[in-house]
Amino acid sequence: MHRRDPIAIVVNLTAVGYMDSSGLATLIEGLKASRETGSRFVLFGLNTSLRDVFHMSRLTTFFEIYPHHIDMWQLEPAGLQLTRATTMTLVHPDEDEQDQRARQLMREMNVDIMGQDVDITTRVQRGIQAPSYHSGILNDEQEFSVIRFQQRLRELLPRITELEAVATGGRSVATS
Repeated sequence: MHRRDPIAIVVNLTAVGYMDSSGLATLIEGLKASRETGSRFVLFGLNTSLRDVFHMSRLTTFFEIYPHHIDMWQLEPAGLQLTRATTMTLVHPDEDEQDQRARQLMREMNVDIMGQDVDITTRVQRGIQAPSYHSGILNDEQEFSVIRFQQRLRELLPRITELEAVATGGRSVATS
């Protein structure tokens, strides 16, 4: 069985009013463990008191901290010549109406951008696999990077073939 390490670990601290040294030590251990697996370790929603503690102890140098909201995006292969986009947004519970409207506008723009990214990635995958494809003098490195990226993702996502088989009822989804 293959285990997938998370791309990011997000710790939501919006309900935490106070943190002692043992709490800080736990977060530092989590940060260390995430670095060992290559994952991001993100803190979100620190109140003023917690932000002060992190600043005074200079932990802001080591931690990735988002005090009000965080948007996360991920593109990953969802099958042969198919790309899936995943997004997640965390917001502080005290967000005011103006911030909510601004965030909604940004989300709408980001959804459009992600749609374009998925379309571009999928088209590049199809184009590279086309029998008529020949790499050009100006694009060898970029195209090779896309191929290498997709191959690496497939290595990291060993269940993709199994999931494709389930989704298609065992039929091959490969196209010529």
